[in-house]
This record gives sequence, C-alpha cells and structure tokens, in this order.
Amino acid sequence: MSRRDLTCETAQDKFDVEAEAKRRGIEPYQLRAAQAVGDQLIRDIVADARNGISQSASLIPDRQRSNDRPRASGGGSVPLGPPPGIEHIDRMVAHQDRIDRAAAARVRIETALVETMMEEKIQNRAKTGYDHLQRYDNETPSCHREKSDD
Repeated sequence: MSRRDLTCETAQDKFDVEAEAKRRGIEPYQLRAAQAVGDQLIRDIVADARNGISQSASLIPDRQRSNDRPRASGGGSVPLGPPPGIEHIDRMVAHQDRIDRAAAARVRIETALVETMMEEKIQNRAKTGYDHLQRYDNETPSCHREKSDD
C-alpha cells in the first residue's frame, strides 16, 4: 500500500471516478480500465484484428508442415485411431504391471512368513518362575540365600 492510499486524495479520486462513471452510464471499473489504456492503443488493436493475422501464428516452418490436415467438411478427413507407437507403450505398461503385482505378492508372502514365525516364537517361549514385576518385601531372593546344612 503506498503512502498516497492513506490520504484523503484517495477518497476524492474514488468519488470522482464513481461520479464520472455514473455520468457516462458505466461501472467504475470500466472507467478505470479505459483510463489505464489509451484510446489510440485500443484503436490500433481493433484495426489489427480487422485486417487479420498478417503471418502464420505457427512456430513450425511452412516446409515442415504436413498437408494432411483434418477439414471441417467431411472430405479428406483423417481417420480416427490410436497414435502411432502406442502399442509399444501399452506393452511397457503391461510389463510394469506384472512386475508391480509380483512385488506386491512377494511382500504379502514375506509378511505372512514373518508373522507366522513371530507367533511360533511367542508360543514356544520358555516358561520360568521369574516375574519381573514381583517386589521383594525385605526378603533376600532365593538365589542369593545362604545354603543351610540340614
């Protein structure tokens, strides 16, 4: 925001534009657009449009352009069909699909194998009397007690 936007001139300019637009019977944005671009530039643009495009708008040189252009009328139209070479792309995509499906199957098999091994490991865990949550109440653990001669 410029310093001018914070002054009373901005409000006066807005009021002037709205009054002029109302007098002309147009919207204020239309008046601002007309003031932004001079009349002569608009006249030049309209004159250029009336004369048509003086040269081809294509970036392809004339000698490289194909004469087989589809026409609006039915005569000499190009038949519809897949573009040339699409069969190669279809073959590559199908091959990649097979690779992706094989990789996904491999992941599923490996995951199932690991899960099975983990289940067996848990089921075959050695059972001991040790309880890591057990608290000793001023008692020496049995493994540290002195042996008595009975």
